[in-house]
Amino acid sequence: HVFVSMGRVYLSEGEGDAAMRCYNECVRYLSSIPKSRYASFGTITPTRIFGQACVGAGRVLASQGKLKSSLKRYKRALKNQIGPAAEAAVANEDISSLSVHEVNVPLNDVAETLSHLGRLYEQRNDVTRALECHVKALSIYKSQLDLHSVDIGYASNNVGQLYLRLGRFVDAEEAFKTAHHVFSLRLGRNHRNTADALLSIGQLYASQ
Repeated sequence: HVFVSMGRVYLSEGEGDAAMRCYNECVRYLSSIPKSRYASFGTITPTRIFGQACVGAGRVLASQGKLKSSLKRYKRALKNQIGPAAEAAVANEDISSLSVHEVNVPLNDVAETLSHLGRLYEQRNDVTRALECHVKALSIYKSQLDLHSVDIGYASNNVGQLYLRLGRFVDAEEAFKTAHHVFSLRLGRNHRNTADALLSIGQLYASQ
């Protein structure tokens, strides 16, 4: 868990190589632990930490433009977090068919992975798959969190941006309004994210 935390610090400071070393060392160490010892780790299980390390590595690689390698890390994270039920959907990159009824980690971890995977597909200009990821992430957050959670605001904004690109203006408007409402309540009317959500609504109306 220390390696994951250190990796996040390095990544936030723009030290991608240092972050990658932390994540890789974490994966190497956890891969050497017999599953019979997992129970001794308490609530923060090796399965959960392994998934977080894979996501962290995926973020580093995406920031470096290594999109294929990043995709592999996100896929590995999902397979680890969900288990055998994820094999076919992840292998075929068919996120819409991904079942999250039985998972090995808190569902919010899966939603976070899907959000990062969605951003990767956006980098690859694969809008359809990006939308599938963000819609699935939003659905998970809505099932797990208070409807005014900031994570729902972020996820709604992600969905709205993709609906806008696809010309689905009614859906985009609903998503942006949700994001603006959440940010207004949680972050305040003068927060940058609140203003950005309002700007997105204005850009939507201007584009029609």
